[in-house]
Amino acid sequence: MTDTGHSGRMACPKGGSRLILLADDSAVIRASMSGLIRSMGHRVDVVSDGTGALAALAKTGADYDLVLLDIQMPGMGGVETAAQITRGLDHRPRVVGVSAETEGVVVSESSGFDAVLSKPLRAAEVARLIESTGVRDRT
Repeated sequence: MTDTGHSGRMACPKGGSRLILLADDSAVIRASMSGLIRSMGHRVDVVSDGTGALAALAKTGADYDLVLLDIQMPGMGGVETAAQITRGLDHRPRVVGVSAETEGVVVSESSGFDAVLSKPLRAAEVARLIESTGVRDRT
């Protein structure tokens, strides 16, 4: 990541802009994380639960590069959402669970999670995660 000067905006990382879906029930986390992701030069769609995440994935044709799921959301939580993404999409995006309590969360193809991160997330950690995620061919 390279700082572009006084604007506070980070240069778009090598490999181009990613399309990211963020699902979290906390309005504060949605606002802060989406702002951080946009400041890094990426596009982000924001939803408040697992049902919203599945609807966004269905609407875009699963065009997301990365899905960040809060593991503990009311209604359909991150674990159930990740499992449905795994079962329901032929070309699924990278799915990362995020929670203050990650103990016992399984990272595997069958769980639907490619990785799990602990809250609170730090900007450098989010930047590394995004930069390590490939960009889908949208042609």
